[in-house]
Amino acid sequence: MNPPRILAWLCLALMAPGLARADAPATERVDRARAAAQAQPADLEIQLDLVRVLVEADRPDEALEALDYVDALAPRSARARLWRARALVALGRVEAAEATLRDATEPAALALRGELRQARGAWDDALDDYRVASAAAPSIALDLRTAQLLERMARSDEAMTVLEGGIARTGGAVLRVEWIRMARRAGRAREALRQVDALLAAAPSARWRVLRAELLREAGDATAARRELVEAEAAADAAVTRRPTAMTLTERARVRAARGDRPGAERDLRQALRLAPDWPTARRLLGSLEAGR
Repeated sequence: MNPPRILAWLCLALMAPGLARADAPATERVDRARAAAQAQPADLEIQLDLVRVLVEADRPDEALEALDYVDALAPRSARARLWRARALVALGRVEAAEATLRDATEPAALALRGELRQARGAWDDALDDYRVASAAAPSIALDLRTAQLLERMARSDEAMTVLEGGIARTGGAVLRVEWIRMARRAGRAREALRQVDALLAAAPSARWRVLRAELLREAGDATAARRELVEAEAAADAAVTRRPTAMTLTERARVRAARGDRPGAERDLRQALRLAPDWPTARRLLGSLEAGR
C-alpha cells in the first residue's frame, strides 16, 4: 500500500467512529458538546469530549481551536496531544501530526505514530512503536498491524509468531484468519487446518467449512475436500429447512458456490435479499458471482 493510500485509510479510520453513530445528526452532537463545554469551562474531561466530537464529526479545524483552549487548561495533557495529532491527520498535515507525537509514551499515541511512520516508509521505527505500544496495552489491532508490517518486511515467521501470541491471549477469530492467510502464502496449508478447526469449534459456519475444503485441496487431499463440501451442503440444507433466513440462505450459497453450483448459489442469495434487502454479505457475494460469469 503506498503512502497516499495509507493516509486516506488513516483519515477514514479516524472518522469512522463518528460516522458509525446514528443516535443524532453530527451537528446536534457538536451543539450539545459545545454547550456543555461552555457551561463547564474548567472541566478538562468535558473540553476533551468536545474535541472528540469535533474530530469525529469531520470538523478538525474547529477541533484544533478547541485544543488551543485545552492546552491552556492542561498544558501537559497526553490525551489532548493525541487528539491534536488525529485532527492534524484528518487535515492531511501528517508531518505536523508526527511532530506532535515526537515524545509520546502512551500506547494509543505510539500506535498512531507507528501508523504515520509506516506510511512514510520508516518501517523499523514504526515496528518499534507498535511493539512498545503492544507491550503496554496489548490489543488485536496492534497484533494485526505488527504482523502485517513484519510480513511486508519479509519477516513472515516473526509475523506469524506475533499472531500466535495474540491468538493465545485472546482467541480472536480475526487473528486466526490472518494467520491462515499467511500460512497459505507460505505453503503451510496443513498447519492452517488446525486454526480452521479452532474457528469451527468456536462458531460452526459454512464460511469455515469452505475454507477448510480449500486448505485440504491445497494440501493435496482432493477427496477429503470434496467430502467436506458435501457434508457442509447437507448441514446448510438442514439449516435452511429448519429456518429459512437471509443468514442460512447465504451460508448455503457459500457452499454451493464452492461446489461449482453457481445457479443454486445465486438463487439462494436472491432469496436472501428478498428477505433482507440490505443484507451486505449476500449482496457482496451475489455481486462477485455475477461479475465472474
